[in-house]
Amino acid sequence: MIRRNILLLLLISILTLLYLSFQSGKPVEKPSRGFQISMPQNYNKAISLPLIILLPGYHKDNTYLAENLFKNKNSQENYIVVTANATKDRLGNYFWNSKAACCNFFKSRVDDSKYLHELTKYLLAEYKVDRDRVYMLGHSNGGFMALNMACQKESPYAGIISFAGAGNLELKPCQNNTKTSLLLIHGTSDSTINYKGGDIQGVKYTSAQETTQQWLKLKNCDSTPEISNSDFIDNLSGNETTKNAYRCVNSETVNLWSIENGTHAPQFNESFTKNILNFFS
Repeated sequence: MIRRNILLLLLISILTLLYLSFQSGKPVEKPSRGFQISMPQNYNKAISLPLIILLPGYHKDNTYLAENLFKNKNSQENYIVVTANATKDRLGNYFWNSKAACCNFFKSRVDDSKYLHELTKYLLAEYKVDRDRVYMLGHSNGGFMALNMACQKESPYAGIISFAGAGNLELKPCQNNTKTSLLLIHGTSDSTINYKGGDIQGVKYTSAQETTQQWLKLKNCDSTPEISNSDFIDNLSGNETTKNAYRCVNSETVNLWSIENGTHAPQFNESFTKNILNFFS
């Protein structure tokens, strides 16, 4: 009887190992929601490339962010660029449920964090991606969502950019414990998402400075930044953008680029895209 039980346990163990082996070899399923992908002109399947996932803002157009950042194919350089698909609300606008002030106006229960995790996992399995160089960039509502993803406990992203986005005063502190550098970009004359903070339908969001301070504390960064200036917008005089770079532990950085007199969606020159790619690299 004892021998029979031992044999039964042994059989169960073997079947369990076979099942786990089978499961680990299963292909990663494509997310039910789509995406747009752009490969560099010189794409070589044998070479691992960095990946940038774009999150456009609250808008009827889901392509504007890629079109403005990479106005010609050459500016994409050696990056795989993916535009993630948000869902549409009752007004026909794409939106992200960032669980912050912007912009789930109709209280949708869509789980965009889950979708973005699934999308990232699929892209890593399906394409030749450098897993140490996976990045995310969000604008406006997409910037709110990017900060939400930066707050995930286990983040696959080496760098996250929130452009014209903000944090949420009502959220619990971030649980990010992975090596993720952060860049916040905000125009001081942004009348849509105010540089100094504000609220949307009574839900408050943080100022650019408050969001920066939250991340400096989270990432254990120096209090004094390295400061430089750049010219990213041709119709604004001089080097209108002040770049504050804070060094943190584990070789991470937290950055705030303040665009003096910059609006919510300014027309950037090619220097902006080059600086974005420099931050990622």
